Amino acid sequence: MSHYKVYLLFLLFCLSISCILTSSETPTTPTTPTTTTNNIKKINLETIEQNANCELLEDCRKCGKEESQESFCQQTGYKKVLVCKVKLNNGEDEVDETYYKSCTVDKTAYNILYFEMGVGFLFLVSVYFVRERKRSMTMIQNEKITKQLNMSKV
Repeated sequence: MSHYKVYLLFLLFCLSISCILTSSETPTTPTTPTTTTNNIKKINLETIEQNANCELLEDCRKCGKEESQESFCQQTGYKKVLVCKVKLNNGEDEVDETYYKSCTVDKTAYNILYFEMGVGFLFLVSVYFVRERKRSMTMIQNEKITKQLNMSKV
């Protein structure tokens, strides 16, 4: 195997790991999503999501130390930020409200990452042994050629 092929395979391996790492933050929502607003008013987010138009502002990420006591962070330790258009005054006015919702990070991406790392390690070990085998076979071949040349000179 030429050096270029080894480097190309290693590059593909690194690329697949980076793809896995970027997709590992896939949020999933727990079954009981209670949250707080900016003015610390407790509210059932399912009611808001049914009656309002909500958009995801930030993906699922780990809560900070100052947020660890909030209800949305106590469940999983992760949160996502939603902006919802809430109707006021019997639906005449719409106001943008920011809500925090509990979420969890999908762990299957980490399992895939560990598998990829294991396959990469086995690949590197096998490349090492293939090179050692090739080197030893070359040495044996050179010894045979040297013996044949010495016998033909006599």
